[in-house]
Amino acid sequence: MGAVRSQVRMAVDAADTTSATVTSGALAAVLAAFGIVQWVVFPARETLFLVGPAFELVGVLAAVAGPFVFDFVRSDRRLYRALLAGCTLFGVSMTTAMLFDLVAQPFAFRFVFQGVTLGLAGVSFLYAVGRWIERVEERKAELERQNERLDEFAAVASHDLRSPLQVAHGSLLAVREDGDEAALDRLERSITRMDTIVDDVLQFSRIANESIDRESVQLSAVATEAWESVQADEATLRIESDGRVPADPRLLQQALENLFRNAMDHGGDDVTIWIGATADGFYVMDDGPGIDSDQRDQVFDSGYSGGASTGLGLAIVSRIVEAHGWSIRTVTGHDGGARFEVRTE
Repeated sequence: MGAVRSQVRMAVDAADTTSATVTSGALAAVLAAFGIVQWVVFPARETLFLVGPAFELVGVLAAVAGPFVFDFVRSDRRLYRALLAGCTLFGVSMTTAMLFDLVAQPFAFRFVFQGVTLGLAGVSFLYAVGRWIERVEERKAELERQNERLDEFAAVASHDLRSPLQVAHGSLLAVREDGDEAALDRLERSITRMDTIVDDVLQFSRIANESIDRESVQLSAVATEAWESVQADEATLRIESDGRVPADPRLLQQALENLFRNAMDHGGDDVTIWIGATADGFYVMDDGPGIDSDQRDQVFDSGYSGGASTGLGLAIVSRIVEAHGWSIRTVTGHDGGARFEVRTE
């Protein structure tokens, strides 16, 4: 921004010794060169000047460019009145495709320069407007991502919740009509299942909005806490090697919990799980049935499940890895089991 200010001041100071046309052209060229204005049109006697994003200053006869300019600004009364009033300089900032289709670019913005020069305050204002438009585009992209997460939520809620709800409903009828106490066990399992689904969906939807507070954490310490959280009575965790990981400890624990649960979902209650540090990250491995090579690219997709899980556990892991700027892959582990390798560097 300092470079913009100095260049604009040079253009403004030039007004004392040069004509208004030259000063306006220099100022317009500076603004375009620094990306503050993509297109500038201003009248100078019998010529209309167009300054484009390639920094060129092209003189076009008013008789030739006039109809084009009028068509270009006819949808904006402010610009149209400014042109008819003979303002010294006015500019239009746009996104790439806006030149021929104003309507298709709802986030583009337009503004009018009145007078020969803008002054430093005006340039600062235009820069701020440009930044605002960038934030609008970022917000638009964020809303699109949120809509995708809502679609994923709806898909999981409608598909995965339907089955335990049907079981719970049937079990409740069996208790009421026949006094079948065994149906109460099925009802309890269904309620637990629905509770797990809700927790997983909430976890999945929140990851993108989590802030990452990195610190150097001991892998074994976080793994131990994660293991205690999953309440594995028969399964076994073995820490093969230890190291430090630059991570948000809370999110890392959440990722490990999901990897441990995934191993138990597919490898059984008595599965053995290994975790260890590598030169560029860490791994989690189990002695379960493993993952077919043709399915390894799909296991991190939301809704994918090879067993009784919700299909969100590994998707949550993938989001946590992505939020840290890491990468994760699946390979074959001990005795054909699954091995998840996370690269943190």
